[in-house]
Amino acid sequence: KENSAIWPEVPWKGIALCMPQEIHGKFRPLLTKLCGPCGRWSSQWITEEVRAFFHGREVIRVNEDIRWFNCQLLHQIFLGIKPTEQEAEEFMNWQKKILIAAGAPENLLELAVVKETLDLDGCLAYKVKYLAKMKPALKKTLPSETEHFSEEEMTQLASCVMDAMLFAGGQSVPTVLAFALALPYSSFGMENLPADFSLDNTQQLSTYVWEVIRRWPPVAAFVYQERSFGTSPDKRVFLNLSTAAQDPRVWGGTDAGRFKLRPISEYHANMICFADFAVAPKVESANAHSCPAKDLAFTTVMCFLKEFIRTAHHVEGGHKRLWRPHVAEAEADGRFPEMKPDDIVLNQLGVTLFRLEKDSSAQGPPEAITTAEWLLEQLSTEERAKLEAQVARQDKMYHNVHSSTHGYATLTRIVVTPGFKTSSGLVAPPIKEDLTDSSLYMKPGIGGLQFCKSDEDFEPSWLTSFGSKAGLPALQVMDVEEHEKEHAWFDSAEEAAHCMEVNFGAQLPAQFNTWEDLPSDAGMWKLCVFGVGSWYLKTAKSAAEASHEVPEGAMFECDLEYLSKYNVRSSWIRYGQTIYFAGSTGDNLPGPLLGIWSCHHERLVRPGDDLWEHVKAGFRSSLGTSLTLKDHLASCHWIYANGLDMAARQSLGPDHPLRRLLKQFYYGTASINIRSVDVLLPQGQLAHQTFAFQKDSWVAYFEDIFSSFEWVSFPENLKRRGFSKELLEALPLSADGQLFWETVQQYVQSFLKIFFSDDSAIRADSEILAFWANFESQFNSSWRLPELSFENLVCLVTDLIWWVTGGHEYFGSIVEYLVPLGGLAGKLMDGKTVPDVQSFTQALIIISLTGVKQPQLMDEWTHLFHSESWSAEKQQQALDVVRQFQVDLASCGHEIANRNIVRERSRQGKLMAFDPHIMETSVSI
Repeated sequence: KENSAIWPEVPWKGIALCMPQEIHGKFRPLLTKLCGPCGRWSSQWITEEVRAFFHGREVIRVNEDIRWFNCQLLHQIFLGIKPTEQEAEEFMNWQKKILIAAGAPENLLELAVVKETLDLDGCLAYKVKYLAKMKPALKKTLPSETEHFSEEEMTQLASCVMDAMLFAGGQSVPTVLAFALALPYSSFGMENLPADFSLDNTQQLSTYVWEVIRRWPPVAAFVYQERSFGTSPDKRVFLNLSTAAQDPRVWGGTDAGRFKLRPISEYHANMICFADFAVAPKVESANAHSCPAKDLAFTTVMCFLKEFIRTAHHVEGGHKRLWRPHVAEAEADGRFPEMKPDDIVLNQLGVTLFRLEKDSSAQGPPEAITTAEWLLEQLSTEERAKLEAQVARQDKMYHNVHSSTHGYATLTRIVVTPGFKTSSGLVAPPIKEDLTDSSLYMKPGIGGLQFCKSDEDFEPSWLTSFGSKAGLPALQVMDVEEHEKEHAWFDSAEEAAHCMEVNFGAQLPAQFNTWEDLPSDAGMWKLCVFGVGSWYLKTAKSAAEASHEVPEGAMFECDLEYLSKYNVRSSWIRYGQTIYFAGSTGDNLPGPLLGIWSCHHERLVRPGDDLWEHVKAGFRSSLGTSLTLKDHLASCHWIYANGLDMAARQSLGPDHPLRRLLKQFYYGTASINIRSVDVLLPQGQLAHQTFAFQKDSWVAYFEDIFSSFEWVSFPENLKRRGFSKELLEALPLSADGQLFWETVQQYVQSFLKIFFSDDSAIRADSEILAFWANFESQFNSSWRLPELSFENLVCLVTDLIWWVTGGHEYFGSIVEYLVPLGGLAGKLMDGKTVPDVQSFTQALIIISLTGVKQPQLMDEWTHLFHSESWSAEKQQQALDVVRQFQVDLASCGHEIANRNIVRERSRQGKLMAFDPHIMETSVSI
């Protein structure tokens, strides 16, 4: 019998498994709704969480790291909250104490020395505090179900959920993973695993996990309350699952105690470790007693092991070569010696504590989420082998592209170093500069835009190398039309994915989302509502306003017809489409697709028409082109980032508070932008080859962008769309983008308030006056800024920071949309739905170059804010604000992560771009 002192909050004074039948009937369906087969989770979401866990990881503490990771998963599923690693570890440390106290004889806890040793009062105080935190969270994850619950019922429900996170899921999943990871390295495993067994062979993984669970059940016993008949009291029934799982009458006589991989049908027929048969009649039924989270637990274990295996996919010798077992605790000299097979013991009490460390001499693959990997994982072993042989015979990305494209691909592999990392330590405080006209650089064809020729900080060696090599004449094509006469095509999306892995697998940046169905109507809806297409989402114009036919009932549109005025080369269709959506169907979001106006075909195409798949591909091509050239390159880099760099360095002294505030956000901007102008802008160079514009149109396109530019802040941009408040709250671009913008705004406002009390103080500062005026002369058109005031300065600075961090992530990190063959092609042939080999390769070159990163936004930046010219009081206030900004960024990221959980549960997709955890502090390529 468990210790009733641990459950003072519930009337039955025990674990949730032993609650009275009436209460069990009330809460069982609710728990199943959260963690059951159709609960608040999916295998894809778990896979992405696991991949984030492994990204950049060199050590796995078995099972400490697995315990806090599993704790994060369960918190998100049950409560919609993602605790930090520190918070999760704190919760799991309390779990250890509560497990010991729960198992102690009840009469012992009456002894003061025992209570003090077990810290019983501290454990119970922590529990009370945590239950109070859980109840409002459960109100959000189960809103309608708990609407009329009393405070007592909410406490009981929270207690049940806590038991699930502490004892069931919280203990069982890490235990299974500890056994599964330890077994191949142990003497027991070497003696009992089949000779041909390898954890790297995922076809054996399911039976392996089932046998681990059978041989070492993570829940050794199952306790439930059985109602008696007549006048006898109810009684608690104890089922010994550990013994039952090795019953020789069921599991093959003498083989029952052996570790033996059996047919999967045997496990499904005989396994009782999840109390599998205690259903009445369904898993969610009020009187069912089987584990509601069986599917969740098994999926979590499988996803974790698959990702563990994937990290060693290209390593000779697999996971046992890449990951080596070491002792859990450091020796006196700080070393963690490697363990021998005999050192790792497995028994019914658990596994020897150990840690897995990556062997630095073993080379593994890039640890990032990629659409290619997802696509190739769908192939059987035989299909993948056949495809690899085909690509080995003729790699189309090598043999079927122009020499210039091949040269750029080679250059990309040279300069983009896998695993390259940088930090805030590379960013030095501002220096005194005397920037004259000779310090500036102007490139013809971009509206008179000027750039600083060099940065305050040293230019990275990779960028210097890229700049010198990319300017080689061999990489420039004088007659682009001529080298586009012959076209090659991939036989399948799988072939394209494999060629991409071979040629760019190590260079592609981290991918935080996958688009399995982008070309479908549902995929297009997600692209324009939850993806980057939402940047162009507006209220639909009428037929009279659009000057062409518009689908009946159209309420929303993404209009890219401005592109149609620019002539394209002969091989490609003209850019310019508008996609239309119906009104909301009840969730405040746009309704389904109604049609697409195609400027190339000069007609409205509806779902089901012969051209439907083609015009959808045409829209994706126009969207990718506009995002890359207008929003990312011209706006984010050459207008916003360059404007920030120019104004700060030309107008503000090195100790000026605003210059110090902005330094991290313009770090490396001049070098990046100068290289991008030299490499991407010239006719016949990489960008001109990648997209379809004719020579004259190429120049005119950029000239038009600059001549029509007017600064509009991000909040004002959203306001001008005329959307309802409900729609703005439902759209990830507005909800998450605004949350991040406001987080930055709070930082800017708090920092500037330390030094400038009001409008008069701002207008009395000659350097700020010069900073404000600088934006009006950076290119042929002015920014058209409003009158200078404290509020307007905060708004402008906030917007500049938003563009070079979150905006750059949103517009520039579009790898998830480019790596599918049916993604955002740079150019498209008439009648086709996918790009040719060369166009696909060129787009991958550009996105691979974004794999070289700047320092992270969430880092230690206080070294930039030590100035002898500031008073000690202002110095401390500034440091406090800078540190608080990092706290606020973390809160912003956690809120966005929780929102994405809800979005994925409703199968709407997610948006990661505005999570500060993945942002860089300034623009990269």
